[in-house]
Amino acid sequence: MLGSFDRSARVAGGSGPAFCVRSCDGKYFPINVRSNATPAQLCQAFCPASSTKVYFGSNIDYAYASNGERYAQSENAFAYRKALRADCTCNGKDAGGLAPIDISLDGSLRPGDVLATTSGLVAYSGVRVGND
Repeated sequence: MLGSFDRSARVAGGSGPAFCVRSCDGKYFPINVRSNATPAQLCQAFCPASSTKVYFGSNIDYAYASNGERYAQSENAFAYRKALRADCTCNGKDAGGLAPIDISLDGSLRPGDVLATTSGLVAYSGVRVGND
């Protein structure tokens, strides 16, 4: 019976939608957990300049971390709505940007998918060039 399970045990496995949350201001964004990295690794890759935490759930208001903490009850939940802090950033430059990640972390890429690069938009061929 589902009701007999501990809520923290259900979310610890990382099932369902996931949100990457900056601990410094509670700013969050959804992450795709269908990749070659764990949700925590992918979250930190997108946001290496800040401490992050992953919460699981279909709605951020009810999402839980693997330790059972509910996002809405976390110390800085929704703090970004009141003010953005210059020292709270994912990419180390501004409060709104994410850091670029290595495409090898994205296991959902399929040939023909369009990627934004520093040189413009390119179609992913599925062929990996280089040592990786």
